[in-house]
Amino acid sequence: ITLITNGWKNVDAYVIESLVNRETLDYTDPKTGKKAVIKYEPISVTVADETKYDRVFVYILPDKLNSFMRMKKEGDKYAEKLNELMSNSVICLAYIGEQAYFYSDDDVTPKGYNIQLTKMSAAELKGKLNRYDKKQTSNLLKEFDYQFVEVKESKRQEFLTNRRQFRIEIEQVIFPCAGPYDVIGDVARPVSPKMRERSN
Repeated sequence: ITLITNGWKNVDAYVIESLVNRETLDYTDPKTGKKAVIKYEPISVTVADETKYDRVFVYILPDKLNSFMRMKKEGDKYAEKLNELMSNSVICLAYIGEQAYFYSDDDVTPKGYNIQLTKMSAAELKGKLNRYDKKQTSNLLKEFDYQFVEVKESKRQEFLTNRRQFRIEIEQVIFPCAGPYDVIGDVARPVSPKMRERSN
């Protein structure tokens, strides 16, 4: 192989690279002939009626780690690769407004899953998470709280945008002599025909 960095190259360097890139490691020691193999195989999750939810998040929880990974959206499904040396759980959280919807599976394998979400209160959600590693539960609750705040902020921004648009439309009816409007930042400003000609 070609080495492009300095320093010793023990097998752990290839293991770390495999873990970071989530790619299968198949290493054979050139002197002893011993093999080191870590397989990564694909898993995908499709959420039923996903378009009706405001936001959807799918997570993988490896049993030998105290953290979690958010699965990437690829087309109409969420995809990731599973390390064969670990058992994995999948959790899905979605929101319609401020109402949470939840799904979990504590023993997933590398294949495709079609899941159905269930409406859940905050107390029920915390109860479901308490069966996982304490650190994972703590991190997930922080993540869920953050996403909940994001949902509320997104709704607030949408409300403000709609209100600004309504103001622009109504001002042009009430003050037709002001002429056409340009939106600069968050402010709608009347622009005279001469000024518009110069900007063009």
